[in-house]
Amino acid sequence: RSSSADQDPRWRWRTIETDHFRVHYYEGLERIARRIATIAEHAHEDLSEELGWEPRRITHLVVFDNTDYAQGITYVGAQNRIELWVVAPDSESTLEDFEDWLTLLVTHEYTHLVHIDQARGLPVLINAIFGQVYHPMQFTPTWLTEGYAVHEESTQTTGGRVRSSMFDMYLRMAVLEDE
Repeated sequence: RSSSADQDPRWRWRTIETDHFRVHYYEGLERIARRIATIAEHAHEDLSEELGWEPRRITHLVVFDNTDYAQGITYVGAQNRIELWVVAPDSESTLEDFEDWLTLLVTHEYTHLVHIDQARGLPVLINAIFGQVYHPMQFTPTWLTEGYAVHEESTQTTGGRVRSSMFDMYLRMAVLEDE
């Protein structure tokens, strides 16, 4: 993961605005940022319908290409934000089964956001009074939150860990070794 300390102060940041997203990127990543904006709008349409929830606020997507590993992270709170490191995973990763890495990455991370952002009833009142401070779905067990995102990355794209031969091998070995 990157942090503000890892960011080059010479980076010149730009933003692409769509109906549901603000895609922030530094110069040199415009082509990738435009693809991510398109992918994100498709993911919004599909996942909002699938999960029965549409985030009420703009989601900020921050695009990085300053590491050698594939990663994304989602924050739900005062500002919905997803950070995306766009380098594709290597062939020994459980993420190795994908036709389009960016589609898989955005789908996985946006699933987290739509899932965790859901609030109805009393949480809506609390958030109206105090700001976006309470999201009941943030207390969902990690195995369920990640499992749901893995399920969606695998059903909404042509790849994903459900189809991954590497992931399948790990599961087979765990069963054979009674783990």
